[in-house]
Amino acid sequence: RSTVTADATTAPDGTTTAEKLTQESGQTSVGKIQVSGGGLPVTSGKTYTISIHAKKGTTDFLAISENLIRGSTNTAWFNLNTGAVGVVSPSSGSNITRAISDLGNGWYRCSVTGTADATRTGQVGYLVCQSDGSSICTSNTDDIYIWGAQFEEASTASTYLPTTSSVLVGLTDVTRGVNGTTAATASS
Repeated sequence: RSTVTADATTAPDGTTTAEKLTQESGQTSVGKIQVSGGGLPVTSGKTYTISIHAKKGTTDFLAISENLIRGSTNTAWFNLNTGAVGVVSPSSGSNITRAISDLGNGWYRCSVTGTADATRTGQVGYLVCQSDGSSICTSNTDDIYIWGAQFEEASTASTYLPTTSSVLVGLTDVTRGVNGTTAATASS
């Protein structure tokens, strides 16, 4: 129900690598990108953060929908115009927090964090939405910009680590120096 246009605008890191997520014409349910297939694994008792960078396009709302933390669908809407967390569904429940942080130039980092209540494999979806709390999209050409989706075992969203050919864990592109010496770059 969506179209992705690669390299459509400048990403938060200054490169032209952000994608445009557009609701396909004729569709009435929200367009989305979903990690499915084999899914994403979580382990009971461990804390995970799902995040993505997003920018307003012709519509103001991004939603993150997941079924990893509690095993049932949890969706949080994020207002890319005001920088506020919108509606959450279900509205009650424990062990899940949502956050949005302003990165400047219209970009926000939106995240959902929670401790898994069981070991399972599930999905994450990033949705372009017409309004807060709704999965109905009647204008059917709404769009937003997205970049840098990340799924990690952590209690907050860490610095974005791009995955190119294999999974990354830890630090990358770190600058270091000892006792006033010239700093040199290092990577994990």
